[in-house]
Formats: sequence, structure tokens, C-alpha cells
Amino acid sequence: MSEKEKMGPAAKALTRFWNLKESSIIIMTVVFFLSVQIVNNAFLGPSNITNLLRSTSYLLITACGMTFVLISGNIDLSVCTVMGLGGILFCKFITGGMPMTLALLLTMGIAGGIGLITGYLTYTFEIPPMIMTLGMQYVAKGVINIITEGKPVYPLPEAFTDLDAVSILGIPLIAIVAVLIAVAGWIVIKRTRFGREVYAVGGNRESARLSGINVRKNFIAVYMISAMLAMFGGIAMAARVGSAQSATGSGYELNSIVACLIGGTSIEGGSGGIAGTMLGALFVMALQNGLLMLHVNVYWQQLVIGIFVVLAVIWDKYRTRLQMKKM
Repeated sequence: MSEKEKMGPAAKALTRFWNLKESSIIIMTVVFFLSVQIVNNAFLGPSNITNLLRSTSYLLITACGMTFVLISGNIDLSVCTVMGLGGILFCKFITGGMPMTLALLLTMGIAGGIGLITGYLTYTFEIPPMIMTLGMQYVAKGVINIITEGKPVYPLPEAFTDLDAVSILGIPLIAIVAVLIAVAGWIVIKRTRFGREVYAVGGNRESARLSGINVRKNFIAVYMISAMLAMFGGIAMAARVGSAQSATGSGYELNSIVACLIGGTSIEGGSGGIAGTMLGALFVMALQNGLLMLHVNVYWQQLVIGIFVVLAVIWDKYRTRLQMKKM
């Protein structure tokens, strides 16, 4: 009888859990939640949980798009300013009298155009994704400043801002929308031909090309998804704040990458998934929220998050080496 056959049901379940790619982030999240709750019992209170769900939702929406980009072997540093641009464009449209549905469709169309340009130029001219998306970040920032002249867009129609207060069974509407987006992303990346092609391109671009996959089309698609979700996140944040500001989305490019890496998506491409990103987004925002409730200085918060960035990259490299040894 093998060792595996000798194990009881509990041991088998524990082994299966430990072999999950997301096991480490689940353990970290549970330990962190319990630790903060012990020090400050308001952490798991209804009010703070609602705030945590809201803040996690904005990051999750953006991080889902980043997951597609990272799995394809690319990176997107423009999401922060694209978020801000999305909120400003949408709010400019609706304050000008445009119906919200039409404003949303038009904003998403512009986002798709930004993603198309980014993906096309990155592939066609073999521009390093980091450089290309950093350039797009500055382009978006320039467009924001031209449109707003440095001023926030407000007041916004109550019909729009009131959406932030909507909840279903006590769960904020934005949290439900974010989960639905994540579920849709999971289905696309795990259950469709396009999703399999994204993994193939990220795993080995040349092999993917030789197997008949249109790599350029793949690049364009993942950057379009990233830009559209970033702009949607910016719109949702505008409803929360009650105005559209140029600083909306600041730091979200880093937080999105950290959420993906901690959730098990490799920065080298070819592996990862939306389920891990959901847990990663929750952990990142819980970390910020918990440190705030523990009255940790904001500068120390940045230090802690920076440390997690480094640790996430180190863990990603270590996990990749382990996988290569098993092959």
C-alpha cells in the first residue's frame, strides 16, 4: 500500500489544499485577519467589512485586466492614469447631458482604442511592454490635464453617485459587479480557446506563433481588456468619491501587479489565474486597511507594501524553479 493510500480523509484533504497554488495566500489572509482582529476588534465589524469590500472591488476590477496581461507575458503600467482618464471622460459626458448608458459605451470604446494602440505598437515594433505602457501612462496623464486643466469634474448627477450606496442583502453593488467580472474573467481564461492561447503566448511566444496562434491579435486583446477594466474601475471610483479627479487610480498599477503576483500569477507569463488574483486583491486591501486601523504611519504602510512586492517577486521566482525541477 502506497503512502498516499495510507493517508486518512483529513490528511488527503490537507494535502490537496497544500498543493493548491492559492494555499499560501489563503493562509496569509486568514492569519492577517485574525491577528488584526485580536488587536482591534472593529476590524471584522460590519462597517469596516463593507468598506473593505468596496476598496477591494476597485482593485479587483483592475487586477483582473492585469492578470490577462501578465499571463500573456506582458505588463501594463498605464492602468493608474487610464483609471483616472476613464472616470474623467465618463463624468464629462454625463455632466454634458449624455445618457449614462451611452456615456459608458463611449468610454469603453475609447478604452478599447487605447488598448488596441498599446497592444499593436508593443507587438509590431517589439517595444518592451514596460516602456510602451509607461509612455501610455504619460499620454493619458497629458490628456487628463488638457481636459480638466487640473480641476476635478463635479458636481455629478445624483442618479450616478447614488449607485455607490446601492447594496443587495447588505453587500455593496460594486462588490457584486466586481465578483461577476472576476467570474467572467475566470471563464474566459480557463474555459475558452482565447484563454488557452493567452497561456500559450505567455509560456513561449515563438512556439505559440509556430502553432498558428495570432500573437499580435492576442497582445491587442489582453491590453484592450486591461484598459477597459481600468476605465470601468475609474468610473466606479468617481461614483464613490462624488467627483472625477486626475489623481484617481494613483498607485493602482503597483497594487494590481502585487495582487496578481501574490495570487500566483507569474510575472514571466504562462501561469496564474483570476481566482488567485481575487485573493491577492483582498489581501492587499486588507493589509492597507488593517495597518490603518492599527494606526501605522502612512510612510510605514508604503514600506510594508514595498516589502511585499519584493517578497512576491522572490516567491514567484522560487515557485517557477520548483516547477521546472518537477518537470
